[in-house]
Amino acid sequence: MKKTIKLNPPDSIEHQLMKTCELTNQVRQDTMQDLENIGEDFKHLFLVIQSVQRNYQALLDQNQQLQSLLLNLVKDCYCWQGNRCQNCQKILHELAKNSTNLDSESTEKYQDIVTQLRKRN
Repeated sequence: MKKTIKLNPPDSIEHQLMKTCELTNQVRQDTMQDLENIGEDFKHLFLVIQSVQRNYQALLDQNQQLQSLLLNLVKDCYCWQGNRCQNCQKILHELAKNSTNLDSESTEKYQDIVTQLRKRN
């Protein structure tokens, strides 16, 4: 009589455990890759934010310089306060039109919002 070897069917506990371990390892590797990708995205976002901050600061500085230049033009003009020439009137009108005049209520609301946001961080 021949001896036969009984093979374990593929749905045995050992086979299921091995499949589960392989799947778990693959999920872990995928998770690590996803975290690395997110980290790279955050690094890129940080660089973009820094660039925007530098550009905005440069724009503010340039705006301040232009405003000072225009005010000095008015100050150094031959005309005098209360009787400004047409060019100085145009300059003053444009500067007044573009200035940010905030009422006290809006300013207080802004300060409250900023204070609340900073408390959260």
